[in-house]
Amino acid sequence: MRDEVDSKEVGTGMLSPNPMVVADILISWIAEWATEINAIVSIFLTGAILWVYLQQRDIMDKQTEIQADQSGLLSEQTQIQSNQTDIMQSQTELMQSEHEAREKPLIEVLDLEAHPQNKITFSGSNFGNGVASNLRVRSELKVSDDEIETFFDSAPVKYTDSREPYNSSLYPGEKNQELVSHVVCGLDNQRSPGRHSQGLNAAIVEICQVLAQDEVEVRLVVEVVYEDILGNTYSEDLVDTGQTFVSSGMGVQDII
Repeated sequence: MRDEVDSKEVGTGMLSPNPMVVADILISWIAEWATEINAIVSIFLTGAILWVYLQQRDIMDKQTEIQADQSGLLSEQTQIQSNQTDIMQSQTELMQSEHEAREKPLIEVLDLEAHPQNKITFSGSNFGNGVASNLRVRSELKVSDDEIETFFDSAPVKYTDSREPYNSSLYPGEKNQELVSHVVCGLDNQRSPGRHSQGLNAAIVEICQVLAQDEVEVRLVVEVVYEDILGNTYSEDLVDTGQTFVSSGMGVQDII
């Protein structure tokens, strides 16, 4: 009987595994495969990082291409705008040339006469195709002395039978119109600073007084100035005396 019991206990012990042995086997297996698992994980992570890098590089390459295309488009737009500006400028110049051919006034002045009190009369004709407006006489009494500065000043031109104060106009085809104006000069000197206008006779007196001379060498330049309908300015010479001597009491009738 005892032998049967012992025999059963021995048989039962052979069928039940020892937990310690099993744990040792598992630990050994895990230790065996840990290196391979780490290598696999490392390869996987490296591959994932490489894939992300390649994706980012593709995105950056595409962005670079897009920027290059945009830069090319911007350059083309700039060139187109430049061409449009050139075309507009050419059209403007062409229109200006056509206007000048069709609408340019052309004034001819004859029969200039000088009168007391700085007055001058002359006849004017417009042989051009456009209106000559804002007619005026512009004058300068030039002096070669640092104490006096001279500059052009102007007076309106009017028809001799007109009492209107504004400047007259000459229309295309108008000929031998009797016109009147005055010779007015601009001065500035060190004794009385400030630009101011004087009739020719008063300007001569002032110059002689400032320079303390009985006679002064001057040059009188007088011209008719006018404009077309676009505001372009034209001029026609009336007088250029060259260098001449003047004294107090002289007027335009003594110089021209």
